[in-house]
Amino acid sequence: MRYMFVDTAAWVAAADSRDTAGPAVRKARDQWLASGGVLTTTDYVIDETLTTLRFRLGLEAAEAWWLQINGSS
Repeated sequence: MRYMFVDTAAWVAAADSRDTAGPAVRKARDQWLASGGVLTTTDYVIDETLTTLRFRLGLEAAEAWWLQINGSS
């Protein structure tokens, strides 16, 4: 199985439509997953991502991201 580590910058770019890196990040993510790859991260990155999304996009967006990530394993 092939793994790709995802950091906070990538998670935030994928979630925030205003982030200019978003389209490239989402494309890379989707291609990786379509080819059978697995995304991996750490609890520290998840915490940092949730905090960043909460301040940038609001609590609802952070919660929606968490529900998607938490349910994907």
